[in-house]
Amino acid sequence: MKQDLELLLDERINRIFQNFSDSFGVPILFCTPDGEIRRRRRKNAPYCDLIQQAVCSRADCEANDRTARNRCLARGRLYPYRCHAGVEEAIAPIRAGGELLGFAMFGQFRTAPEPPENVLRRCPPERRGELLRTYRALPEFAPERLEPVLGLFEMIVDYIVDHELIVRKDSISIRELERWLRRHCAEPLTVADAARQLHCSPSTVTHQLRRKLGMSFQELLIELRLSRAEQLMTAGPGLSVKEAAAAVGYADAGYFSRLYHKKRGMTPGHFRRHAETIGGAALENHLHRL
Repeated sequence: MKQDLELLLDERINRIFQNFSDSFGVPILFCTPDGEIRRRRRKNAPYCDLIQQAVCSRADCEANDRTARNRCLARGRLYPYRCHAGVEEAIAPIRAGGELLGFAMFGQFRTAPEPPENVLRRCPPERRGELLRTYRALPEFAPERLEPVLGLFEMIVDYIVDHELIVRKDSISIRELERWLRRHCAEPLTVADAARQLHCSPSTVTHQLRRKLGMSFQELLIELRLSRAEQLMTAGPGLSVKEAAAAVGYADAGYFSRLYHKKRGMTPGHFRRHAETIGGAALENHLHRL
């Protein structure tokens, strides 16, 4: 049964997939849980087209793909496999918040010099030469080279998941929101500004922040502003509290100091003196504990 997922795919995915494909000569793409290809469509290799014309049906190939997706889900991670026609592929699940958003797929390629004997037997004699030619035209990986390539493919999938490059339209990327807030934290920002940046409604931003972080938009903005001010005071010990406050959007240094004390349990001046005293790595550990 087809699943109706409204997804947002970050433009970086296209660049990642294209660079990977150009490097190894093998397409990499994203498909939804029911197998629908999204964003950049992949053409079948000529060998696969010939298989569907002369050896089996498209339905057989789709059934093979469904089996691969199911086994990938059962495994819970990268699943390399050889299809019924002797073509190699690999598939990995992409999840967000425990929900399956789809799969990354890498293929088609070969590791054997010839197609399976049973495929050759089923192919009409007049097309066997074409079958062999198109099979040998597939990119080939020796076993010792395939392992690091699949390892890199799995790292790409992990990067996509970790950086939330694929999200549901009724969700938001917290990482993307935080990156944007850090870049613009000195500006007067509202939840409506964030919603426009993330192409969703203000209520979606509010709901997702409560569900994922347990805080409001303003609470997140304050936290990022205070963290940025701490970074500035650490990097530049000569920076005054007033200058640090202005750099993160607080023109009133008195208000900034009261807010900082309320959230951190110390004054900005105390933090700055503490930063000068313990310095470097010790300060980083201290900040993580706050």
